[in-house]
Amino acid sequence: MKNLTILKKGLVLATTSILTLTISAREKAGVFKASNTQKVLTGCLAPKAAAELSVNNVRAIVFSGSDMWWDLFGSGNAWYAVPKTSLKSDFVNSTFAGNVWFGGIDAANNLKVAAQTYRQDGIDFWTGPLNTTDASIDAVTCSKYDKIFKLYKADVEDFYYSGFDGSKLTQEIKDWPGNGDISLGHDPILAPWADANGVPGGDGLYSPESGDYPLYDVNNSLGKDLLGQCKAKVYGDETLWWVYNDNGSVHQSTQSPAIGLEVRAQAFAFKTTDEINNMTFYNYQIINRSSGSLTEAYMTVWTDADLGCYLDDYIGCEVKRGLGYVYNADNIDEDCAGTKGYGDYMPALGCDFFQGPINVVNGIDDDHDNGLVIPGQITGIDEPGEQMGMTNFMYFNNNVGNAPPKTLNPATATDYYNFMRCYWLDGSRLTYGGNGYSGNCPTNYAFPDDTDPTNVCSSAPWTEAIAGNVPTDRRFLQSAGPFTLDPGAVNYVTVGMPWARSGIKNSNTAAIPL
Repeated sequence: MKNLTILKKGLVLATTSILTLTISAREKAGVFKASNTQKVLTGCLAPKAAAELSVNNVRAIVFSGSDMWWDLFGSGNAWYAVPKTSLKSDFVNSTFAGNVWFGGIDAANNLKVAAQTYRQDGIDFWTGPLNTTDASIDAVTCSKYDKIFKLYKADVEDFYYSGFDGSKLTQEIKDWPGNGDISLGHDPILAPWADANGVPGGDGLYSPESGDYPLYDVNNSLGKDLLGQCKAKVYGDETLWWVYNDNGSVHQSTQSPAIGLEVRAQAFAFKTTDEINNMTFYNYQIINRSSGSLTEAYMTVWTDADLGCYLDDYIGCEVKRGLGYVYNADNIDEDCAGTKGYGDYMPALGCDFFQGPINVVNGIDDDHDNGLVIPGQITGIDEPGEQMGMTNFMYFNNNVGNAPPKTLNPATATDYYNFMRCYWLDGSRLTYGGNGYSGNCPTNYAFPDDTDPTNVCSSAPWTEAIAGNVPTDRRFLQSAGPFTLDPGAVNYVTVGMPWARSGIKNSNTAAIPL
């Protein structure tokens, strides 16, 4: 491997912090059954709530229905500015949109997918927790949870170290959704919290007036689970928390039956004096509330990474680290189509897939740790397994330019699921070299340079620059799978967005690991 670059140094620091703490597409025929005939008990409205992370050098918006990084109900422009400015009109953005996708096959061989991009065809996600018995939710509950709860760690620390002085009890701490509604069948413990003596969950009733508080690790007392991860706690110096599901109404985006997922999400950032000051992070606690298992399941982080001008980008990945990244394809990032570019000094933006779902031992080194097996998920008893990392890196193109038609935007459940597994819209595999379409050797990682330990296709490194691809508006996907998602299973996905800018003028690759 090459020496660490600015971007990779930032990733090392960030990983250490986490671990110790108008788009259209034709409909495609598919090989799986997919139906929208599932019984729908309610018709939740599309989520609308939004909040911004801005504690450090990034201004990034997220929405309560899983959408991220663009002005969904305003201008429609990107909203992920690095370095941040006070006026949105001065934003230079490093990415445009993001979401988390899920898919797999049920016992009847039905394909079930929950995914969306820009809501152009509707949505697959609604707000609120699901009933733990039948995965149901009503419209009133969806509306109640159409909000994002914002916290600052400093406020919680002030409350904690004051001895729970009521004058230090902020409205945000009071409003923290520590408990679900047991009359509606919700999990009684919702957002992470501790009682006054620091025990997670306490006596089961969140009462900040009695000294309960959102579960930041304010006194470094929280231990680690069997995988060495600190789970079900609150992260960051600024934190956004919300809960959403895929069973609030008919899936319009994918036309798929609902899976029955409840997702408890956090977006967070740290205010520091190093590279982490230019990063944001996202943690998803994913609970299968359905009564059935999904096999061949995948969880995918989708990123429409527009780096300044969106028409001149390249993408790539570093496999073992689980890093996807976007960089400028030439040596200046001009303004284009009303979008500000970064000019002569170009950054790179990454999406680092820190943590994926748990897989039982399957004979595959899913996390690229040379076969090391570590204890896995607790489901009544300890069972062997490993934390999956990025097992697939795929991309597709916006419907502009001269890209092959089978590499364009997804429209159906099969389209989304194909991309999650490194298949194109026509069912053909991603192949090594060129643009990855219609080659001879299947691969699971697009544009990995020389970082793919599973590569048996060629000794030659593969990047967009080496291939001489035409720059355009790329979207990339980082997936973990396949695995089996059992009823009641709890999994986590955690990603970080490292950003680095080189001090070298007119060098498009100085900040990336090439």
